[in-house]
Amino acid sequence: MAGCRLAGSMAFVDPVFAYAAPKAARAFSAVARTVATLPGEGASALMFAGLDSNDPRVVFLSPLLASEIRGILSRNADTLVAYIGEADPAPDPRLFAAVFSSVDAASLAGQSLAARSGKNEGADASSVGAIFRDSREAEAFIAAYNSAGGEPSPVVEIAASGYSQAVADRFKALDIGSGYVSASPRDVERWVREAFDSYAFVVTEYPLPPDRPVSAASASIVWDFDGTLEALRTAVEDRRPGSMPGKWRFQLSRRGQ
Repeated sequence: MAGCRLAGSMAFVDPVFAYAAPKAARAFSAVARTVATLPGEGASALMFAGLDSNDPRVVFLSPLLASEIRGILSRNADTLVAYIGEADPAPDPRLFAAVFSSVDAASLAGQSLAARSGKNEGADASSVGAIFRDSREAEAFIAAYNSAGGEPSPVVEIAASGYSQAVADRFKALDIGSGYVSASPRDVERWVREAFDSYAFVVTEYPLPPDRPVSAASASIVWDFDGTLEALRTAVEDRRPGSMPGKWRFQLSRRGQ
């Protein structure tokens, strides 16, 4: 992959991302000539010191460094910035962004569960249920599920305030065979355990699972970080600034295999 590194490029990795997703953090070495992992303290000052000493033509930024974009662009009129993460920065002629959206994850989940329609075991074969944080995710899931031929329409709950035992109990009483959960990281596993029976095939949104994931879910919709980073590199190389959707992929857990 060394041949794919952009000339005059440098990547900065925030400390949280480096700790939480070391494998994904290492992927920056496939697109940038120099990679610097920032410390927990004084990260911004050290990043700009690195910019001054290296004077890169292209700067890659990890997910939690979106707040640094404006400052980097204002240093001169030549530097290009390539950001990857969940923030959706304001457009700029020199900014290239790959943005991961839970709406896109929900769409992939809808397609995936539609393919399992009629294959559930231990429950009503037609029972599909999903729990979301907001209505946009639910709409994307339902549209993708229906377009892929899923039958019948899924049971959907919006839990905007986080985990709800009442919703979990209501779901469990429905004897759902396949399900999807999009929730905050602290609530995901609880939803899986409390809202679904042990035999249900449950998919969760899990952007960056650890190298050895331990989950009650059968599968997850995860960031395709390597594929998205390569697409971002190509956009910079082709001089196509703007925002592109981050790629997601379906990944079975040990339980689902």
